[in-house]
Amino acid sequence: MGGPTPDSVAAASAVRFVFPDLDALVEFQRSDPEVARVAVPRLVQFAHEQGLIPLGTEVELRAWLERAPVPANRRPPGLSFGELMDRVAERRPVKRLIDAELRPLCRQLGLPDVQASMVSRLRDRFAPNTRGKRNLLRVLAFWIGLHRPAWGWDYPALLQLGVAAEPSPDLDSADGVRLAFRIALRDGLSEAEGLEWLREELAASCRGLGLFHLGPERIAVAAGTLYVSVPRSRRNPEDALLYSRALRDAVALAHQALVRWSLRDFGVGQALTVAIAAGPFAGLDTSLQAMLKARVPEGAPIRVTSFVHSCAGLAEIKLVFRPEPYEVVLYASETLEVWVADSLWSHVYYDVVAAAEGLIPSTREALPAFRDSLFAGDGSANRALAVALAQPDNTMLHFELAKACLARGLFREADRFVAVILAHRPFHVVARTLRLVVHLNLALSQTEPAVTWSLLRDAIDQGRFILDHCRVENEEPYCELGQVHFCVARRLYHTLVRRQAGELALAHREISGSRSGRDEPEPRALEDSIRGLVLDHLRQAADCFDRGRTISPSGMGHRSLHWTFRVRALEALLRSDDEAFAPERWPDGMVQDRHDVFRTTANRLLVGLGWSADNPPGRGGTAASADVSWPVHILRAFDRYDNAVLSAPYRANVRYAFAALVFDFAPELTVGMLRLVLAWLGEAETQAGAIAARPEGAHSIITCFSQIQPASRLVERAAAARRRLLALYGADLESGDESRVLGGREHKFLLAGFTRPVDFSLEELC
Repeated sequence: MGGPTPDSVAAASAVRFVFPDLDALVEFQRSDPEVARVAVPRLVQFAHEQGLIPLGTEVELRAWLERAPVPANRRPPGLSFGELMDRVAERRPVKRLIDAELRPLCRQLGLPDVQASMVSRLRDRFAPNTRGKRNLLRVLAFWIGLHRPAWGWDYPALLQLGVAAEPSPDLDSADGVRLAFRIALRDGLSEAEGLEWLREELAASCRGLGLFHLGPERIAVAAGTLYVSVPRSRRNPEDALLYSRALRDAVALAHQALVRWSLRDFGVGQALTVAIAAGPFAGLDTSLQAMLKARVPEGAPIRVTSFVHSCAGLAEIKLVFRPEPYEVVLYASETLEVWVADSLWSHVYYDVVAAAEGLIPSTREALPAFRDSLFAGDGSANRALAVALAQPDNTMLHFELAKACLARGLFREADRFVAVILAHRPFHVVARTLRLVVHLNLALSQTEPAVTWSLLRDAIDQGRFILDHCRVENEEPYCELGQVHFCVARRLYHTLVRRQAGELALAHREISGSRSGRDEPEPRALEDSIRGLVLDHLRQAADCFDRGRTISPSGMGHRSLHWTFRVRALEALLRSDDEAFAPERWPDGMVQDRHDVFRTTANRLLVGLGWSADNPPGRGGTAASADVSWPVHILRAFDRYDNAVLSAPYRANVRYAFAALVFDFAPELTVGMLRLVLAWLGEAETQAGAIAARPEGAHSIITCFSQIQPASRLVERAAAARRRLLALYGADLESGDESRVLGGREHKFLLAGFTRPVDFSLEELC
């Protein structure tokens, strides 16, 4: 049987956003019996038609609500009912939203009709004190669950909305990161027009990125400059890490503004410059103005202070800076050190800009014309190519168009835009790394083994070129090359266990370097050689991730850290258990960690990281089992990683990856930690389901090894993992003993992912 479809995932979200649990349904039937008599049977019918309940009875619906995961009941800081309606309407008149979407939903669900007057009254004074107003909120909750489940705003959350935005107690409204935007006017564009357009686009970007704490009051215009103030977290003002989330949000807005500006007709020939400073807002404007006026190299639109540069390094916010700072005169006797950046590692860390994504075909029917014009260089028939040709040195724009192609599974097309960057800057580390990712995805999407092995070798060559010739200053190139070596090892493993002699010989020639075919090993020796190559590429992957952690300011990195656990454990298990290369000998073909290799590997790494106390030999137990501090470090690592990522397709994967990491490697997994694993899996499923169900944009996610896959695949994996864990540990979870240590962890998510290939069609991405 297949997994849940995007439609069924969206339907499940819609139902549980109206009724998060059985108590909510019972309360509805008690408080509004007349409406419930009509609405509940309609809801049962909807759940049945969408495959959520097989027979279509209220008893089944009640049972489903009892076991369905409850959505996160959270209200974004500062969100009022009016802002919610603006967010749902997405620039459409509210009356059109009501007529086109909300009223049809009311009829479908058997709820009273929505009136525009209800919306107006709730905007003026949010008091859902009548049945009509409460049912309006139920319809909105259903719409959000159906179309935007990643928002997480169910019916109970909507009841908490208020007209006035209350300052979040976790944010410091007087301190944070401030952006300043300035336009270099040419060709008759008025300053007022440009700044007003920019204000609207930044407000739209805040809504699109879910930055609801950045309301209109955070955007201001003064003296020809547009400012955005992003509050930081409270606590110690000297701690640079407290600026990490604010700096991530600020960089995301700078990225959005620069790309959106480039795609506007008046963006061509009009320079937009961004300056970023951090600290108490009252003292930042002098530095911002000085940076905006500074003479720095062309093609470097982002300028930051030394403090922001330090914050970005500590929090590993992925900006690419020029090698040395520039000095700018503030006063007669005072100078300011300015760092400039022209690109960022936006592939996994920041969402594709919607304006760029809209230039890439979203249907298979439109692809042939797009491809023909792109590769023929015909900008007159290809808007994406036209804007790219008009701005050949706009690195950020070309990179964004390549990302948009990549998200659609258009890998050769993505490489066309990468090529434009490399024609101008052949050693551009971000563009070179994206080309490596393109080659890896091309390799993983092939059905012809000879092409796959050739492309995997090309991806390795790209990685070696980067390390030999480009200026590498963070973990990203090491991680991407390490992931290529991991994928090579996995493909070699699958080739070996399938015992396909022809492909074994081909793989050996391509990957070992003996491409002549002469003196090819005998079959037994060939298998031994392939087994050795699997281990060798896992070792090379581990070396890459070790180097990624080494170059990281924190000594851990983001991606390098969890990959170090994975690859070292996998290599150790394959070296220590010969039957790991024979999955057919295992129950259900599932290789297991029967010698506790993962736990041993984790213990050593946790002690090495300083996350667990070292128990000297002779005291009994294991190094980490006697120390309860490691979960705190894991949670901090997750928070640091999550604070750096604002890409929805990758944030979903981060949750799945950390859930797998904790389950596979926790020295002692307690019921409390298992609840965290299940929560992360639930969030991954919900977030991936939102991507799969969205009406616009690519329906893809980015896996932990940079493969582009349909979001529905992550929905299936997360749902299957939750079902398996609930089946194994349901009784333990019901016990209420949060400190109970769980056994039966020989099955590992990593082993299942390594030994079992995932098949899908790239056509699902369009």
